[in-house]
Amino acid sequence: MASCSTGKRRFPTETLALEALLEAHALYHYKAGQGPQTVYTCEICGDFHFTSRGPAHPKLQEAIASGDLARMQRANEWKSRLK
Repeated sequence: MASCSTGKRRFPTETLALEALLEAHALYHYKAGQGPQTVYTCEICGDFHFTSRGPAHPKLQEAIASGDLARMQRANEWKSRLK
């Protein structure tokens, strides 16, 4: 896949971008309001990118509120311990 002139990572669908957004939060343990918050469609390449501007995406908010994100973080911690 050709790179976008913005230099940002490209995701061909919103679903893939949202999955990657949640995985990024699970891996890097961003503090509240930090790191990528949502995804958007790029006017240049037409694919989806992360952005840290604006409010958190509803899927991210839901994962935080339900405890799913915390579970993903613990799973990643165990994966790294077992390597």
